[in-house]
Amino acid sequence: MTLSIRQFVASVKNWYLLDRDNLNLKKAQLEALSTQLPIMYAIILICGGLLSYEYVGIAPDWLTFYPMLASMIVVLPRIVHWLNFDAKTVNTRTATMKLTSVIHSAGAIAFAFSVWVTLLYQFGDDLLKAHTAFFMAFSVVTCIFCLSVLPPAAVVVSVIVASSLFVYAWTQWDMLAFGALTNLTLVCIGMLIVSRRGFQSFKQMVSEQARSQQLADVNFELANRDNLTGLANRRSFYAHLEHECLTSCAEAYSLAVGSIDLDEFKLVNDLYSHLLGDELLKEVGHRLDEFHKVYSDVTFFRIGGDEFVFTFRNPASTEDCQTVGDEICHILAQPYALKGIELSISATVGLAVFDASNDGLADLMEKADFALYKGKSEHVGQCVLFSEELNEQFRRSGQIKSDLKRAHFSDEICPLFQPIVDSVDNRVIAFEALARWHNPRLGLVAPDEFISVAENLGVIGDITRVILEKSLSALSDWPAPVSLSVNLSALDVSDEKLMLWFYRQIGKRGIAPQRLNIEITETALNSDIEQVVRNLGLFRNLGCAISLDDFGVGHSSLTRLHHFPLSKIKIDRSFVSGLHKGMKNYKIVKSLSMLARDMDLDCIVEGVETKAELEALHELGLRHIQGFYFAKPMSRSDALDYLNDVSSKPNQRSA
Repeated sequence: MTLSIRQFVASVKNWYLLDRDNLNLKKAQLEALSTQLPIMYAIILICGGLLSYEYVGIAPDWLTFYPMLASMIVVLPRIVHWLNFDAKTVNTRTATMKLTSVIHSAGAIAFAFSVWVTLLYQFGDDLLKAHTAFFMAFSVVTCIFCLSVLPPAAVVVSVIVASSLFVYAWTQWDMLAFGALTNLTLVCIGMLIVSRRGFQSFKQMVSEQARSQQLADVNFELANRDNLTGLANRRSFYAHLEHECLTSCAEAYSLAVGSIDLDEFKLVNDLYSHLLGDELLKEVGHRLDEFHKVYSDVTFFRIGGDEFVFTFRNPASTEDCQTVGDEICHILAQPYALKGIELSISATVGLAVFDASNDGLADLMEKADFALYKGKSEHVGQCVLFSEELNEQFRRSGQIKSDLKRAHFSDEICPLFQPIVDSVDNRVIAFEALARWHNPRLGLVAPDEFISVAENLGVIGDITRVILEKSLSALSDWPAPVSLSVNLSALDVSDEKLMLWFYRQIGKRGIAPQRLNIEITETALNSDIEQVVRNLGLFRNLGCAISLDDFGVGHSSLTRLHHFPLSKIKIDRSFVSGLHKGMKNYKIVKSLSMLARDMDLDCIVEGVETKAELEALHELGLRHIQGFYFAKPMSRSDALDYLNDVSSKPNQRSA
């Protein structure tokens, strides 16, 4: 019995509070009430005023004028309150308290109006009593309609009004009052049933809206969140960046944007697996997220592959930017323990500060990317801040990009030739063709300035064709033992049409394939391996030599080198500088030369500038040399003169 009572009390309480934990429903109820309650109060106040006016002179003033004055004092502030109420900001506890307050106040106001109307009722004649009963019925209907989203309040109002009328009819034994009570009761029952069903539909609608919103939130999350790292993605970044730039302009605070690139990440994929690479990216994302928790103004995004970006809101100074960038490099350079394997990589960061007077979104990102590019080429594993010095280079890069789009390559691009010498008997064995761009506006542009830009613009193939045509033509000037070495980019060796064109040019010009050497960098080995091997194999089978340029500075595994049809390697000049002064570079060059011998590859050393460096190389048994010590790059005619000069001065170093 006790349990049944408790269950009954609990069910009544749950009905009274209506889904205590359903915040979406409570917000929807409050939002509807904020519109409907002012209407309800206004209607009752106006009708009550008219009813009070009809009893003036019949009932005493304390039942006509003063109750209406008190009603206005109580009701008008509530109308203003509900008109200004914002249901979207409330929490569950506040919403529950607010709805409970509405039920209580509805009951209190209903009781007060019922007592007032009952007291007035006894002063009227039959017509006025009928009018008064109609007012009560109309008021109850109005309340039920306006409180339909909160059924307990509608029930409370109905019960209180009907009860007060019943008490009056019973005590006065007024048949007219009993008739009005019967009519009112039936109207209330009917209206409450309709209202309850309407509320169920309202509740279901709110539930569907919540479900739809939840699905929309999930879709938004999927569209704006990187599944692998959990960071926001490219789409989210550009929306965020646009908002931050606009806010920065409006509120006059500073903003910086950074680009992050993981150094040697491709090597991790190649040596271990893409699965381990994904694990590494997850850990990087975790570290960046932890960094954000400490520096809340720094927000990170993954925009693809091993590329990450971030915004830095309101940095105090450029030094503050540099500090944050350096800290990011530091945390990402810490060792990674993944599936029993310990990895060490670094990250390079490029940072640019938003200039609201000059920068658009694209400008800001280009500056950050340019700073990253300079970092990758000159300061690997460090943070590079876009500066005035870089700005000058950036402008020149922009001019180069603009001019490349409309350049006449056949007129402006030409090769210079630097000799490769057998330094033991002072014999020129080859010339390397080095691209130069004679720009009408910028003057002579070095390849390290325009090659990467040309690759991004997709015009590198056109430049390569011009260089190959002019270099093959120059080859016909040289005696048969002298060969030509040409550089092909990673995009070139992957371009089947270009390579087939080059192949046909060799036969068309009647050039002995043995006089051609194709130089590729280690980045070419990171392209489409099958396509590169197939294209290079075509030339190797023809009889051309294949050289790996800048050997030792890239990140190709020795296992992969065996897959490529190489015949030579070129030791990068970075290992030659100071070769005779310290043992570190000496040992590196010695190891590389021994590796070349073990792999049955010829070895050429580039970047030799002093006699001391040459002598140190001779000690290691290296004789094929390229560098300023013998000659700088020269024009086609100067190359022919150089050949004649060397042949006339055997066993002497050319000036």
